[in-house]
Amino acid sequence: TEEIKELSVQAFETAGCSGVSRIDFMVKDERPYFLEINTSPGMTDTSDLPAQAKVMGIDYDNLVLLILNSVGLNK
Repeated sequence: TEEIKELSVQAFETAGCSGVSRIDFMVKDERPYFLEINTSPGMTDTSDLPAQAKVMGIDYDNLVLLILNSVGLNK
C-alpha cells in the first residue's frame, strides 16, 4: 500500500496534475503496474471519491468546494 501511495504521488506530480485524480494500478505477483491517471474521477452516489471523503468526515458539498479550491486557477 505504501509503495502504491508513493508511486501515485510521483505519477500525479510528474504529469503536472492538480485538483483531484484517481491513479489506477494493477498488482501482479506483488508488483504494481501503473495503468492510468483519471483526472476527472466519478462524483455519483456510487463513486469511490465521495465515499472516501465521507469516511474522512467530508460531506459532498465540502468535497466539491475542496476540489474547486484546489485546481489552481491562478496559474
